[in-house]
Amino acid sequence: MTGWEGLFPVLLIIVALALLAWHGFSWRTAQANLSHDSAEWSFRRRQFLRRLQVSGMLLVVGVLLLLGQTLFPQTEHPWWAIAYWLVVALVTVWMVLLALADMLAGVFFFGRLKNQADIERIRLSTLADRLRRVHGNGEDKKEDSPSNGKR
Repeated sequence: MTGWEGLFPVLLIIVALALLAWHGFSWRTAQANLSHDSAEWSFRRRQFLRRLQVSGMLLVVGVLLLLGQTLFPQTEHPWWAIAYWLVVALVTVWMVLLALADMLAGVFFFGRLKNQADIERIRLSTLADRLRRVHGNGEDKKEDSPSNGKR
């Protein structure tokens, strides 16, 4: 190994450690700001666990890449190297699938929140329109009544 081959795995390890720290910080912030029985707290908890798992697997992949470069630079028995790199590939595919699941969970959760907000906006708009039609004594305004003019 000349040194440059080991740069990518080391960068993966550094990024994974930074992501693990960031996820821990954001989870502590979410715990402090959200009610523990809310739907958002539950979503944030599951999101934290998914992201923690992905970041941990990124750390594992970085270590496996670094270890694989030192164990199998030129091997006489390529079957061990093939099996090892297949395991690394499977861990990487699993990590990508978890990241996609995290992305889709966020899309569905925030899409549902947007739908609820749209429904509430329509309900409040309808209520505001009804209140605009009602005046002083609670009766509906007469559209063609001459007494509705300005005084």
